[in-house]
Amino acid sequence: MISQCLVGASDKDHLNNLEEVLKRLASACWGRRKDKCVFMEPQVTYLGHKVTKEGIQPLDDKVDAITNATAPTNVSELKSYLGFDQLPPENFT
Repeated sequence: MISQCLVGASDKDHLNNLEEVLKRLASACWGRRKDKCVFMEPQVTYLGHKVTKEGIQPLDDKVDAITNATAPTNVSELKSYLGFDQLPPENFT
């Protein structure tokens, strides 16, 4: 799966960037699902962030989840909160 978010300083730059990416995908025989493509959107959600012409901002629900999370009370809860419980073991190969 390929996920791309393309931007440009102007509509013309954006369309030039889009054309180049589509040419490269076609030359590599990569298909696209048109039903999953959006073009010329003023705002998109990408990798948990809102991307607009003003910049990149975290999504409000993600910020709220962190702000309203209960504080960990032990090492196990802290590791879970920080995501360390999702890492592979040290001797994992």
